[in-house]
This record gives sequence, structure tokens and C-alpha cells, in this order.
Amino acid sequence: GVFQMMLDGVTFYFIDNEYYFSGDRIYEDGLWDLEKFAYFSKAALTMLCVIDFRPDIIHCHGWMTALAPLYIKKAYAEDPCFRDTKVIYSSYNNGFNTPFPASFSDKLLLEGIRKEDLTFTDKPIDFSELTKLAIRFSDGVIQASETMQPDILEYTKNADIPFLPYQDPENYIDAYNEFYDVVWENAHK
Repeated sequence: GVFQMMLDGVTFYFIDNEYYFSGDRIYEDGLWDLEKFAYFSKAALTMLCVIDFRPDIIHCHGWMTALAPLYIKKAYAEDPCFRDTKVIYSSYNNGFNTPFPASFSDKLLLEGIRKEDLTFTDKPIDFSELTKLAIRFSDGVIQASETMQPDILEYTKNADIPFLPYQDPENYIDAYNEFYDVVWENAHK
């Protein structure tokens, strides 16, 4: 279900699903998490089309949203809602402990997504691989934690997309706004 609420002139949408979102724990640290967040990403993207909202930029935060760039750039690539949408991924240094089984990659193969789009079809899906997948299908990356795993940082720097290193809390809002402009302008050259 989708619940719509307006507060101080801002419209909020809440996505609910008893199967995935009942209970008092957000994270289980296992396959359940990836399945739940895959569902949430698909539901949020589908809802945007239903309400006829065509975002210029979608900013994904953390591994919980790591599948959204893949969905936007591959499964929804021809959808008018997302055809011109740019994706920014914020990478945090807050991984998960238990890798997801390689077999989960079969559940990601929506229309428009091929096995070749996934780099982990024959090995467990750990935090590093999932983050690299998000970066691969993003138009820009923000380092949202003071530190990044070295392999993820190197992958990001070699991705040939705009990268914003960690920003202090005092100036990150201005830096993020400027970065949005850089990503938008870079995509329209």
C-alpha cells in the first residue's frame, strides 16, 4: 500500500508491505534484507511513474538502495519517467556481515537486466560487490562516510564519473548542491 501525507506544503509517500515491513527490526543482516530492499526500490520507482513524477536526479543512500541504480538504468531505461534521470549514489562505510548467496542474482533479472550486467552471478554478494554494482550504474558518487573501503574507493575513482569526497557536516549541503549541478551538466555534454 501507499500512504500519502502532506506536512508544511511537502508531500510524503510511505510504502507499506506487511510481508516485508512488519516487525520491529529494520535490518536482519541476511538475505531477507536484500530481498526487502530490492522490493522497496522497485516499489518506490514504480510509484513515481504512477504519480507521474519524473525526477531529474535520484540520490540513493547506502547499500539498502544499491539496486536502484541498476533498475533505473536497465529495467526502467526506456520508461519516460526515468529516461533522462541521473543517479547519484552515496557510499557509506556501514556494510553488512553476512554475504548474500550468488543465487540471489537470479531474482534481479528483470526485463532489461541481463546476467552480464551483474558482476557477482557466480559468487556470494558481499558489501563491496553490491556497492560496486550501484557505482557502475550511477552518474556520480558521493563518499558519505569519512572512510571508504580501499577497493570501493579505487573502483569509484576509476569509474570515470564525477566523485565528491567526504564533506564536513558544516558544508556538505552546499557541496552536494554543487555536485548535483556537476552531475547534471556532465550528463548533458
